Amino acid sequence: MKGDVGWVDERGSRVIIHSFFSKVYIDSEMVRLDREYKIWECDGNSRCSTLGSANKECFAAQILSLVRAVYYNPPTLVGVKKEELEKVTETPYYVIKFIAEGFLREKWIAGDLVVFPTEKLLENQKISKIG
Repeated sequence: MKGDVGWVDERGSRVIIHSFFSKVYIDSEMVRLDREYKIWECDGNSRCSTLGSANKECFAAQILSLVRAVYYNPPTLVGVKKEELEKVTETPYYVIKFIAEGFLREKWIAGDLVVFPTEKLLENQKISKIG
């Protein structure tokens, strides 16, 4: 995966070091969406939607699966630094495209440009509303 670094340990075995996100961000919009949607349905599986390509579907699933990477009970939607998301994704172009199409939103927090999933992305990916 993009951003991976190879290393050889003291036994001569190859170790892959994968970059992940230095921080995750939870703002009031994420809290609202957590209350209104069944976030546990964000399971990393691609769903047939209107994104137009399998690659976009996979990217959407990856973004929403970040709820599984953060230890909260119940799971919560999170934002990540835009720069870090672009580094770990196979196709940084989709970050820009998803922002332009309203599936991600940008917000400056403490000097970091952070991207968050939007309600439009949840609806597109058929994440159910609560109640």
